[in-house]
This record gives sequence, C-alpha cells and structure tokens, in this order.
Amino acid sequence: MGDVHSFELHYRGDDRVWMTATPEPMDLDPPRKDKSKQWRVKLYQLNDDGQWRDQGTGQVVFAHHCEKFGGPGLQMRGEEDSRIIMETRVSSDLAFQRQGETIITWNEPDSIDLALSFQEQDGAQAIWELIAQHQAPSANVHADEQLAEQEEEIGPNPPTQTAAVTESLPAVEIGNLNAILGCFQDLTGYRRERAAMAVHQQAYLPKILQLFEVVEDLESKEHLTTMYNIVKSLVLLNDSSLIELMMSDEHYMNVFGALEYDPELADKLRVSHRQFLQSQVVFKQVVPIENAALLARIHLNFRLSYLKDVVLPRSLDDATFGTLNTLIFFNNVEIVQALYTDEKFMSDMFRILHECSSEANSESIPLQRKRDAVLFLQELCSLAKTLQQVTQRQSFYSGLIEKGLFDICASFLEHSDAIIRMSASEILMYTLQHSSSLLRNYVMAEKQKTATPDYPFLKSICVRLLTDDETGIQGQMAEMLRQLLDPETMEAQKDEFLSMFYEHCMDDLVLGLTGEKYAHKNPHNRNFARQHICELLAFCVQTHGYRIKYYILRNNLVEKVLKLTKLKDTYMRLAAIRFFRACVGGKDEFYNRYIIKNKLFDPILDVFKENGPKGNLLHSAVLELIEFIRKETLKSLISHLVETYASVFQESRWGKTFEPLLLKYDQLKEHVANPPASMAGAAGPSSASTERQRGRGRRFGSRWSNKTGDDDDDDEDQEAYFNAEEDEEDAHKENTPTPPAGASRICVIRSSTIFAPYPESSGTNQPSHPLFSTSSSSVSSCSVSSSSASISTIASDM
Repeated sequence: MGDVHSFELHYRGDDRVWMTATPEPMDLDPPRKDKSKQWRVKLYQLNDDGQWRDQGTGQVVFAHHCEKFGGPGLQMRGEEDSRIIMETRVSSDLAFQRQGETIITWNEPDSIDLALSFQEQDGAQAIWELIAQHQAPSANVHADEQLAEQEEEIGPNPPTQTAAVTESLPAVEIGNLNAILGCFQDLTGYRRERAAMAVHQQAYLPKILQLFEVVEDLESKEHLTTMYNIVKSLVLLNDSSLIELMMSDEHYMNVFGALEYDPELADKLRVSHRQFLQSQVVFKQVVPIENAALLARIHLNFRLSYLKDVVLPRSLDDATFGTLNTLIFFNNVEIVQALYTDEKFMSDMFRILHECSSEANSESIPLQRKRDAVLFLQELCSLAKTLQQVTQRQSFYSGLIEKGLFDICASFLEHSDAIIRMSASEILMYTLQHSSSLLRNYVMAEKQKTATPDYPFLKSICVRLLTDDETGIQGQMAEMLRQLLDPETMEAQKDEFLSMFYEHCMDDLVLGLTGEKYAHKNPHNRNFARQHICELLAFCVQTHGYRIKYYILRNNLVEKVLKLTKLKDTYMRLAAIRFFRACVGGKDEFYNRYIIKNKLFDPILDVFKENGPKGNLLHSAVLELIEFIRKETLKSLISHLVETYASVFQESRWGKTFEPLLLKYDQLKEHVANPPASMAGAAGPSSASTERQRGRGRRFGSRWSNKTGDDDDDDEDQEAYFNAEEDEEDAHKENTPTPPAGASRICVIRSSTIFAPYPESSGTNQPSHPLFSTSSSSVSSCSVSSSSASISTIASDM
C-alpha cells in the first residue's frame, strides 16, 4: 500500500483555517467513529467567479430522516442562533466527493457547488462513511441493472468495467494498455470513486508512469496516444488525493510528459511541457522561505494551475475543473495565512522593499532585484483576495500599512522602470478594492508628516495620470482617483477630503486637460489622459454636488472641456460630449441656465453638422442628448434649442428625428398660452403676453419654418416665460427664515444650493464672479432673506 500525499485543514483558536501537507497512508477501512454527534464545520459556496465564499460556521449532523426530504440528509445549524443554514439530501444522484481529509464537496440539483470544511478529521470521516452507506447500495443496484442489460445484448459473461475496478486492475504491461484504458475511461458517479480507490490500493500510478518511460523509449505513436488517454482519464476520475499525488515532486514530470502526446494536436504543434518546466520556469525567493511544507504547497499550486490552464483546458469536465479550483483556492488561503503571520518573514520582506525603494540605494541595487521585490509583494496582495473573512483581510492590509506599504508604493510610482510602476499601481488598487479609506487616511495624514503644506502623494497620482508613458498606468491612476473621490465609500473625512482635492489637485487635472501644463509629448498618451479626465469630471458632476458647481462656475470648466470637440479624434469628441451629457443629466437648472447663457450647445451642434450624414457613434451621442432633454421635459433647454438652432435641425438630413422635440416645444408654448384653469389666476401670464405666445405658436405651426417676427417681441416673450416662475420662487423666499448671524451664506438658484466658502465679513477676500460679488446690481449678500434679486436676475448676471 503506497503513501498518499494529502492535506489537512485545521482550526486555530481564532477560527483561522490552516493546512499542513503530510504523507498519510490510504486507509480503506478506517475504524468507526461516533456518527450521531454534531461536528463543527465551515460552509463554503462556489460563486460565479470560481471563488469559494464563506457562508458561516456551525454544527453539522447526519439526519437519517429529514422532514424536508422524507429521507436521509445533512443538516447544519449556525453557532450563534442555531438556525438551519444548510440542509441537503443524501441520495445516489448527488455526487459527494472527499477533498483531502477534512473537506467534503458536492453539487446541488440547482447547480450550486457547496463544501464543508471540518474542524476535526474524525468528523469528516464519520459523515463520509454515512454518506457512502446511503449512496453505495443504490449505486450497486444501478450498476447491476446496467450489467443485466449488457448480458441480454452481448452474452452472459462479458469482461465488464465494474468487475475490473472492484476486483483487480490489469497488469501494467504494454499488451494491456487498451484494457487499462477501459478501466478508467468514461466512468461516472460512484464508479469513478471506486476506480480511484483501486488506484490507491494497488499503487497503480507509479507503475503506469514507469510504463510510460518504456513506451516513450520505443517511440510507438499508437502506444503513446493510449498512454495520454490513460493519464487524462486518471485526472478525470476527479479524486483530489489522486490529483495531488500526480502533481507531487516524484510524479509530475512523467504526468506532464504523457500529456504531451495529445492526438488532436499535430506533431509540429505539440508542446514540450517538461522542457518548459525545466528550462524556463524559475522559482525565485525574494525572501527565503524556511517552511518546507509551505514550499511544497507553493510548488503544488503552480503545477495545479499549469495543469488546469495550459495542459488540459479543453479536456476538463466541469466537476474536475471545480475540484482543481477548490484545491488551488484552499492552498492559496493557507499560503497567505502562513506568510503574513510569520513576523520574521514579513520583517525581512519589508526591509528589502525599503532598501529597494530608497533613493540612496537607487544605483547600488540591481534593477532585477527591485522588480522581483515589488512583483513578490504584488503577488502576495493578489493572493490575499482569497481570504474569506473581512477581519483576516483587514488584519493583512493593516499589517502591511504599519510596515510602510504606502511609502514604498509612493516611491516606486516615481521609478523610471514601467514594470515597477505598474506593480506599485496594482498593489494600491488591491488596497483600494479592500477599503479605500485606508489610502484616504494616509493621504490626509501625509500633510502632518511632511514639511510642505501640499499633499505630494495625491498630487503625484494626478501628475502620473497626465505624464506617464504607459497607458495602462494612466488608466490605473484614473481609476484610483475615482475610487478615492467616491462619496459612498467616505465616512467622517468626506468634507475634509473633497475640499482638499478641489483646492490642491483639481487645478492640475484641468491644466493637463487644456494642455497648459503637464502636456505629454506623445499625442496618444496626452489624449488618453484627457479622456480619463473627462470621465472623472463627469463622475464629479454626478456625485459631488455644490463643490463641482462652484468650480465649474469659477473656472468656466464646461467651455474648456468642449474645446476637445475641435480635435480630429472621434473618441476625444465623444469624451467631451459625455461630460456635457452628465451636466445635462443632473436635470439641475443651475447647469441649464449656465449652458444657455454661454451658448454651450454651439460646439455640440457644430460637431453634429460637421459629422454630416454619417450614422456613427458621434451622431448617436448627440441625438441621445437631445432625446433626453425632450423626454425629461427640460423646458429651458427645449426652448433654447428650438429658438436658437431651428435652422440646424431644418438643414440636417436627420430632420425628422427632431420632430418630437419641435412637438414638445409647441406643447410647452400651448401650455403657457392656455394654462389649466387651476393655475390661470395664480401664475398665468398677462393677456398681452398670452397673445404673443399664441402668435408664436402659430408662427411655429409649420415646424421647420425659420424664426420670424420682431426680435424685441421675442425677448419680451422670453422674459414673460421666466417671470411666471419668478412669482413662485418669490413666494417661497417670503416664507424662508433668515439665517442666524455668522452662518454660511446661501444662494438659492432654483433647485440648486451653493454654500459660499467664506464667513459673513466685509474684510474677507471673495470670489470675483458676479454671483458671489457684493455689488448692488447683483445678489447683495447672497442670503435668502436679504436678496431682492429674482431668479431671472441671477441668471442674467451669471
């Protein structure tokens, strides 16, 4: 009886799972355990990404009669509230599998993969025996029925597969290759398990691999093809302990050698896996790992991944693919836990990282050593995603940050080597995916640690977005800024962080957008950065409220962005239109009045005219923008579009596309001219104004006629249109309480509220824009109670 390379899961006192690799003898008839007691387990479920997610800890028991199924099943109750969190029946049509010594996996009828990880090996053995007892009889009955059918067809005593599996396997000889293949090929369900047990019992794998060496020396193509099918069938038996044995140090080379002879591949396309593993794959240890079992686990995981992704990606069935993913997943958990809990290892690793990132050692340390150090840290952070419990991941990243993770990444981001910069950005992204507040807190605390009043780390991210030669790094920087600026992930530091960003960093992004500063010498990189900045600004418009409004007003930001429509690159024009669409999409009258006053539809419709009859993405973006305005009934924008750009719509070959907009305009004019009876007395226009509106409605009766009539009458009509809404807001102002002295001043512009960032003081330096000036011709104090200006007055002063 041969030894089997198996793995055990244990539970520490703090509920963290860890595994050890030990050679265990294959015990085909273990002693009976106490099968009626409850056993402590963790429940895992395989998600769509192929990752096992922790579903809770509790006690599992084998119930001989479950009320839910009317038969035997497994029941698991939670530790805290004793509620049933898992209940599954045990029957012959469910494929339960043993993964190592303490894990049992199965697939539910609704295609959900579940796994139980036992705290004690005895518990896994006891439950497994009960499952086997209830599945074996029905499986044997099913096999007997199949044998009876075969006897009726081909005779009374055929050489069946079942007999070969249960009694003895053929002798391992060249003449028996086809018989050996017949014992393992196309087995299902319980027969796979019995075949795998026979392989273990008779130490069959080493004999087959020794025979492969003989067959390869003979260079018999037919026999090599059969050997390929035999080894592939052994993998497809889907037995985790057998797969681990095949990937052990002793056997993995011959296993990959046999799998080189795939008959579906031509000889010139055959991949020499052994040569690749021996000559090109190099295991590097940036920090020496002294734990031999952990090293074996790392090598095993690489071979399992190579088998799954390179050698047999086309041949694996779903069950075997899931088993390989399970083995890799739990190995990764054990590897990460073993490394980050090893204080000596972590100290040595960060000592090396600090040496590599130090400017003083920039010349003395070879570039390859720096790359190896940062790539190792990146791989460790990537594996940390397999840690299921949030507390484990929090402990992992907290430990890295305490040892100077962000300082190291900040230094590596400025390195001249693109591989080092990319790895540093990946590490920061892993941290942000776990919790963006960790990096945000570091940025806010940086001001106290540095002598400069600036925020060098955050500014370096902005500058790296604008100036880096690698578009991949530019994209990473843009995504990093978006996650840092997401208000939904902010807690107490929201106001402070956003104020800091708009004060210290936003100007750098806008200067890079306009090309006044940080202009990249490569046009492709420059436009790529501009595109990401447009997306980031659109995100700010959607989430940052009054801060971005004030910044747009003070810096004419929309005009600067729309200058990108003059570029020849279509993707840059689309980026500018998407930002403009975000401003309109907020349905905020602040933006609408700003757009109308500055005639910001001019560049949009210039692009539309220049695009001509092409039905491309640029054309669709403009049409979608106008259709959105019509559907959402943005009155001021509808009036502005029709009254200002009717000739553009008329001359376009897409004229019929704009007919719904003209119809909506006519309906709005009719509504103003003939308001409902309930509104006629309260806010209806004067009779003279009504007549003028009706006259305008008649003039637009022919929808594509150009605008005619006296321009002065048109101005009076527009004034009457806005006066109807001023009366409503004036009534609202009369009912608004006066703010207390010393409070922040507030300007109400229709539905928008802007908080002036300075106190009520005549000596304070105030913005020069008319909306925030102290001139008597504008809003004198920007307070709701003392302002005598109407909404239309504020709009005219913008």
